[in-house]
Amino acid sequence: MAIVPYTQWLPYVQVNVPDCPKALIVEAIRQKVIEFCQRSLFLRQELDSFYTVADDNEYDLSPPVDNNIAQLLMLKVNKRELEPKTQDDMEEIYQEWRDQSGEPQYFFLKNTNTAILVPKPMGVYPVRLLVALKPTQAAQGVDESIFEEYKDAIKHGALAYLMLMAEKTWSNPNMSAFYQSQFDAAIQESKMRANKATRTAKHSEQKHIIFK
Repeated sequence: MAIVPYTQWLPYVQVNVPDCPKALIVEAIRQKVIEFCQRSLFLRQELDSFYTVADDNEYDLSPPVDNNIAQLLMLKVNKRELEPKTQDDMEEIYQEWRDQSGEPQYFFLKNTNTAILVPKPMGVYPVRLLVALKPTQAAQGVDESIFEEYKDAIKHGALAYLMLMAEKTWSNPNMSAFYQSQFDAAIQESKMRANKATRTAKHSEQKHIIFK
């Protein structure tokens, strides 16, 4: 995927906070891009598929370089979508879930990049994953779709971040609240768009399987 550097937003933000150092503006843009991706789950990608290993229920997930997984949205094993659970849920469903073997029915995340399948697979099954991504703190940019479709939302978020700072020449708590409300509204809109697109894709896939 093509990456747009955070500096691409500089002229759109700086015009509203001309006294603010450029490095601080870029940091505000970075933090608001990460927040936007985490909350909206807009940046979705199917990761490379892989196969289970018999008697192994722990699998490392590999997001693209400079990205973390914001949320694991869908996990399919042997073409069956697994139900997301927490580790506490598993303790209630199976007293000894670590020892259960069979075709996996559930999954939970051990950490952001490690999925646990329950029951433990007895054989070799294909695995497909759909995730929402967010840039790492070290990333210098974000997928171009965020810039093309939500340039103003990120600008508003960065201005809210900067104007909330105390005792600066660009401080403006009232305008910060206004820009934050614009940013929050864009997140809600983008989340609905992304969810609708995923539902449509799932429906098309199901129809393809039925009529294949």
